Amino acid sequence: MTHELLMQIIYQGIGVIALILSALSFQFKTVKKILLVQGTGSIFWCVHFLLGGAYAACIMNALCVIRSIAYIFITNKKARWAFTGVICALFIGAGVLSVLQFNELWFIAVLTGSASIAGNIFFSLENERIYKYVQLGYISPCWMFNNIWYMSIGGILCESFNIVSVIVYIIRTRIKKKANKSEELKSGQD
Repeated sequence: MTHELLMQIIYQGIGVIALILSALSFQFKTVKKILLVQGTGSIFWCVHFLLGGAYAACIMNALCVIRSIAYIFITNKKARWAFTGVICALFIGAGVLSVLQFNELWFIAVLTGSASIAGNIFFSLENERIYKYVQLGYISPCWMFNNIWYMSIGGILCESFNIVSVIVYIIRTRIKKKANKSEELKSGQD
């Protein structure tokens, strides 16, 4: 087995572990547990992208580890929003650093950085419906581009999972809303 093949197997294997942790985070109900599992997954994504030479994605995920840990302990809304501003500024700095220091392609840095900023801001709004639409329309497509560019099997599968789960969420909530309207109409007729 060549060194390159071994590194590719390790690279993809760590991505699959990160995928599993990311998917597992959907199984928890409390925000603290979700953030703990997502933060752990971000550690694996960070290592995965470092091995793949995706420096912007690596740094963005390192910041996501910090964000997850901080959000576990920051419960005050004003303090959380202040930290959200700080972490967004760090995402911008990480994008610039990855281009200037690590010769990352500028459009990759812009996509991963802006997706990280959008995710951070819309997560902080604590409005699941809005976050899901932003995930579907912007965050996942940006990360999908990065994952395809760097041939990250785990990343491609993870974003595919995210896209499908958001579509299922949208369909499920629309069906539920339609059923509730039907119930209201029936109640109003009686």
